[in-house]
Amino acid sequence: QINGNFKNSMFNGRFTSADPNANLDFTGKLDLKKKIPQINAEINLYNFNLFACNFLKADSTAILSGKMSLDLNGQNIDDLNGTLQADHIKFVKSNGIINLDNTDLTIIQNEKQNTLSMISSVADVEVNGKFKSRTLQKSIANFLHDYFPTFFTEENKTKYSKPSTDNLTFKIRVKDFTPVAVFLNIPLSISPHSVLQGSFDAQKNSLIASGISDKIEYNKIPVKDWFLSVSTANKQVKLNTGFKRVDIADSVYIGNFNFETTSTDTKSTFQILWDNQSKRKNSGEIDGKLVFTHYSLDLDLGKFFVFTEDSLWQMVGNDRFIVDSSGVIDFHDLVFVNGNQRVKLEGIISKNPKDQLMVELGNFKLNQLNSLLKRSGVNLQGTLTGITSVSDLYNKVIFSSALNFNRLTLNNTLIGTGELNSFFNQTKNVVSINGFFKRDFEKISASSYNDIAFDGYYYPSKKDSALDINVHLNQFGLLILQPFVSGIFTFDKGVINGNVTVRGSLSKPLIKGELEIADVKNFKVDYLNTVYEIKTGKIKIEPGEITVDFIPLIDIHGNKAVVYGNIFHDNFSNMKLDFDINTKDFMALNTTSLQNSSYYGKAFCTGNIGLYGPPDALTIDINAKTANGTQFLIPL
Repeated sequence: QINGNFKNSMFNGRFTSADPNANLDFTGKLDLKKKIPQINAEINLYNFNLFACNFLKADSTAILSGKMSLDLNGQNIDDLNGTLQADHIKFVKSNGIINLDNTDLTIIQNEKQNTLSMISSVADVEVNGKFKSRTLQKSIANFLHDYFPTFFTEENKTKYSKPSTDNLTFKIRVKDFTPVAVFLNIPLSISPHSVLQGSFDAQKNSLIASGISDKIEYNKIPVKDWFLSVSTANKQVKLNTGFKRVDIADSVYIGNFNFETTSTDTKSTFQILWDNQSKRKNSGEIDGKLVFTHYSLDLDLGKFFVFTEDSLWQMVGNDRFIVDSSGVIDFHDLVFVNGNQRVKLEGIISKNPKDQLMVELGNFKLNQLNSLLKRSGVNLQGTLTGITSVSDLYNKVIFSSALNFNRLTLNNTLIGTGELNSFFNQTKNVVSINGFFKRDFEKISASSYNDIAFDGYYYPSKKDSALDINVHLNQFGLLILQPFVSGIFTFDKGVINGNVTVRGSLSKPLIKGELEIADVKNFKVDYLNTVYEIKTGKIKIEPGEITVDFIPLIDIHGNKAVVYGNIFHDNFSNMKLDFDINTKDFMALNTTSLQNSSYYGKAFCTGNIGLYGPPDALTIDINAKTANGTQFLIPL
């Protein structure tokens, strides 16, 4: 519906559209005679489908709504003046909803100044100076050419060309970065009051910039107290950035990090420093030189001192490697040492699966990996010596290895000394795997061993059936299974015998087998806080299910019970119990008020006890009579 006048490319009045894809109301003036339309109007967008109206073809769900007030005029972009006010802007996208409140934009441009000011719920922005859009691009191009002539060409100049006079200052202060992250669909957050500011002077060929932020978080990795400083002088660009702390994983962080670099065209020098200021020394000092060409990067390392837990790693041998624009990284004799520990990198990483990177390890202490593995509940001890070759890192990682472990300990269980071998058959596209570990036990004769042996195949191209491995266990430590049943059972001592097959994928292995457990001491049911002994028993493992087959339990008083049932799980998570226990004068509960305030005490019973459900919401069904010694309390 139109209520107004349209004459000589000018409209004055009200325009209303009830179209489902463009439901809006326009009231004001619109002059289309000039290159840039002149507008003084109030616009209410009730439902504007950007996809259907061909404004945004990348997202079929993009809908814009809100209220805007515009007063803009000018002959071209360089003398555009006016204001824009927006309230309650709502932008619906496929990945979320963006809400913007109270955005005010002011543009002032004349012969003496250019000013752009924006105040919004997202950020406040100020740009001041004297510049023109048609020359600013050339000014920036000439600036880049002046400092990096190898990589940036100079704008064509004639004898009539005038020197650039563009100059400006800018300041951005963040308020709420969330709408920007949603719009760009990136896992980035920037804390309020973060600031980026600086100045650019084309006549002096000068750029100065600085930035600070209390917290920047990318993909849930927080960087705290970030700072940035950039300056130019004497054909050099100097950059200094760093942060107070970044948490990489549980108990793994980098503190007081500082990076400085000075660049002149193709050459840069740099220095990296960090110091966690922890009880045990974790710090580093690395410097070197970078040489860039159009197609490659040549890194020449100078100083390399890295302390991890009071242990110093240094670099010896060749200290250079090259990276080219196709993604090829060439290592040659790059060696790091720490006492008698040694890590050597030799070879090429590229998109060609025939290129290999060789990683040679000598007496490498595995406990150095524990901080990275803490979240997964894995703790390693022992040393590792051997060679691993890695290829096709850009596609499907393929590796071959010959590794020797000395006194490998996993989660405080000694697995032993042994080896792991793998070989990639490129013709069949399969990695063959085999290995074993052996260890002595005092009660076993010198000719016998506790051991684990395994052999099988890994198929990189088979997504859901990549694994085909057989595992043979003989007097193997039960404690190795503790991470898989944490919060349900706690083990102390015991051994496992039997065979297991591992099929499926790396992310969801399908484990199947029959095992016998023996000599289990201090076996605790966490929820009941009861401790038992198991002399022997059988367990059957199926994908998604662990079956306990009539295992006799002995409590701390020598009384016996028989347990049977299942543990259901989803790749060893979301566990649910379904157990029946037949008892006679058996300790079935041993808790205090601190462990369970709803009911607690000691319970001895004869009969049947059922345990059902997830460990954190366990149902106990008792069909039994109590025995002497029972003290069961239910606070009212």
